[in-house]
Amino acid sequence: AMAISKCSHPVFTGIGHEIDTSIADIVAHTANKTPTACAQSVIAIVESFLSELSYSAGSLRSLTQTAVERARSRIAVSVERLRTRPRTALERQSQKLMMHAASVRLLDPVTTMARGWSITRDSAGNVVRSISDIKKGDTVVTALADGSITSTVEGVA
Repeated sequence: AMAISKCSHPVFTGIGHEIDTSIADIVAHTANKTPTACAQSVIAIVESFLSELSYSAGSLRSLTQTAVERARSRIAVSVERLRTRPRTALERQSQKLMMHAASVRLLDPVTTMARGWSITRDSAGNVVRSISDIKKGDTVVTALADGSITSTVEGVA
């Protein structure tokens, strides 16, 4: 009885067809009337454990598959972002560059001169902005879209 009570594992008894209860039956985890009943009791517990183990394994498998699928989905989204974000940023920068290029073309003196304007410079190469910048007899060079003209000022009005 002492050995049974100190045992760290459950002890099942099934001593036989006795009318009396033994001390082993009293201190045991589970007392059965016959060895067959004891075996059936242990088998039922083992089957229950195996059933729970199988259910837990299935749940673990299902949870693992779900976690893997979620991770794959997140990876797929990240991969798609990695594919599209640089392309989108490049397209955006390309549009900005085209807008700046258009602005530069509009401000380009050659474009302005192609519309009929010209740039006149004195003999020192300074841009003539006012009639006060030149006087009669000065030599000036007028730049046009397709070339230049050298002139002598005959009068300032």
